[in-house]
Amino acid sequence: MPEHGKESFRNEIFRKVAMANRRGEKFDYTTHEKLKEAIEKQLFEERRDTIKLTITSRSPDMEQLRKLNEVVDTLVTREGYCPECANELLKYVSSLLAREK
Repeated sequence: MPEHGKESFRNEIFRKVAMANRRGEKFDYTTHEKLKEAIEKQLFEERRDTIKLTITSRSPDMEQLRKLNEVVDTLVTREGYCPECANELLKYVSSLLAREK
């Protein structure tokens, strides 16, 4: 995205947050499709290496296990997956990420 586009996007989000604030409402990022997509993309990019390393590692260390459990817990509590399904999803995503190479 060009620099002027970034500034325009920030201003648009700022206006939406301010309007919600004036109405006494809390701004929900999921109601703005571009913002929701950008946040989810950023969060995925931050977790990409954790998912790859942890799933593909034969004997993950304690830090890798902690990060993996954090992702699984998020899938269970916020997205409604059961623990087994969350783990299967991570294995599937990991296999997709492995193909990117």
